[in-house]
Amino acid sequence: MDDYAVAAVIHPNVIHAHGRSEIERVLTHARRSGLILVPPLDWRAALLAADAVVGDHGSVTFYGAALGIPTILATYPADAVDPESPIAQFAETAPRLQPASLLRDQIEKLITTYEPARYTDATGRASSCPGRSLALLRTLFYRSLGLDEPSWPAVPEPVPVFHHRQQRVSPLVATVEVGQVERFPLNVAHTIGPRDGGHVVVDATHPAGRAAEMADVMVRESLGAPSDWARRAFERLPGLTVAGVIDGDVCHISLRDGTEITRRAAPDADPSMLASLVYDEIVRGSSTL
Repeated sequence: MDDYAVAAVIHPNVIHAHGRSEIERVLTHARRSGLILVPPLDWRAALLAADAVVGDHGSVTFYGAALGIPTILATYPADAVDPESPIAQFAETAPRLQPASLLRDQIEKLITTYEPARYTDATGRASSCPGRSLALLRTLFYRSLGLDEPSWPAVPEPVPVFHHRQQRVSPLVATVEVGQVERFPLNVAHTIGPRDGGHVVVDATHPAGRAAEMADVMVRESLGAPSDWARRAFERLPGLTVAGVIDGDVCHISLRDGTEITRRAAPDADPSMLASLVYDEIVRGSSTL
């Protein structure tokens, strides 16, 4: 979750059929695991920011390929697509996602080996007049309406920035190798392949259900935290080893025996990872607390 953000662009017809609130309800667990649900009008910004696209036979998938973004098809219902269409031509040779293989390995291979030039015969059909379609369409529309076209040039509006504040993901599975913390949402940890060790991290302010009882590390923001929060967490959760309170870039860490540690995160690093590092030191017996 620290290397990639996953954003979902839902087709407007699905939203209109079921309603946005129902879509959000169905995807509740995925959103708590870090999924970004892109609003309908923000798909262009999300696409421009993408390092890779996993899609179907829809237009957003094809636009991603036309932009040269590494694109892989997760599904392709050939009977629902015009065989003469550009997306059908792209699908003939496009990479396909293999459900039996690890997703992360496939995505990383896609990013490193994808060659957009292989697909230009298909993606080049996205527009017959690249960079000129807006002007041509405006001329056509005004002529069809019998109106004089404005004298100023037809210039596309910049794509608005997609403002999104990502909440802390919880619960997580974290592993530590050579001082580096790697974290995955607990709900999808089974898809990442075998990992040595690993511990469960839960944010105390997020709904966690039974995951809280599994927590090795528990963290929370300092805002609204009672002064005795760590002590009460240890009393309630006998398996808990580390409790951390996040205050800006600082993590105030408490252990079950009453030991208290304060560590500061590196610039742009998540300070909650410091609690996982302390947990790993304890487990490995290498703590210098």
